[in-house]
Amino acid sequence: MNSLRFKETFYVDYSLAYTIIKQYGLTSRDKDKIEGMKMDPGIKDAIYKILNIA
Repeated sequence: MNSLRFKETFYVDYSLAYTIIKQYGLTSRDKDKIEGMKMDPGIKDAIYKILNIA
């Protein structure tokens, strides 16, 4: 969890991804929902990394 906090501090994509995850209540089972969202590919990748989606 410390590495995630470090990334949030220095990378805007991780900070925004974390906010989106909390706002929409996303979990690792919501891959289809995430795919349907229109967003920057960097933010989408950050969401996948945070939620450990392959």
